[in-house]
Amino acid sequence: MSPVNVPGWRDYPLVERVHRAAGGRPVTLVGDGVAMTAAEHWLGAARGHDNALCLVVSTGVGGGLVLGGRLHPGPTGNAGHIGHIVVELDGEPCACGGRGCVERVASGSHLARRALENGWRPGPDGDVSAAAVAAAARAGDPVATAAFERAARALAAGIAATAALVEIDIAVVGGGVAGAGRSSSPRSGAACVTTPRSPSCGT
Repeated sequence: MSPVNVPGWRDYPLVERVHRAAGGRPVTLVGDGVAMTAAEHWLGAARGHDNALCLVVSTGVGGGLVLGGRLHPGPTGNAGHIGHIVVELDGEPCACGGRGCVERVASGSHLARRALENGWRPGPDGDVSAAAVAAAARAGDPVATAAFERAARALAAGIAATAALVEIDIAVVGGGVAGAGRSSSPRSGAACVTTPRSPSCGT
């Protein structure tokens, strides 16, 4: 495995080691974004769409693609990893080696860090998680709201770039940070965004 955002795990023979530990049973390794994409295309908000992008917005920002009706993980499993699309050319350095990646702006950890740096203060419980920032934003805190708006713009830019490149019909957004939103699909709990090519997300 060679995850772009966890340098210490690059080129680690995880599948081989689990295969041996499991007595030779078949082992398949996929990231959470690819697993979510397979599930959403099979039974969730992307069902019935031949070209889809699915995102996991949580501690990081992962993703996966369905193209031509089939899961498209790419040769290393990182195809559709929207978290490492650059949306701020002069942005902060990212663990992947790039700068200004979607993940560096929109992940829960970086969203909360940005809010703290700009003057947001947690409540009496001291919770500094993205969930706490979300609660503050819903209560009208301007700094928390600005942090979420910035994250939303980064996600929107990544989705738009993907749509322009591979002509997706739908983008499905899930994960803990995405759960702070209000609009969701009754089938999966994931929010969905459609492109002009597809007028309905089936909700």
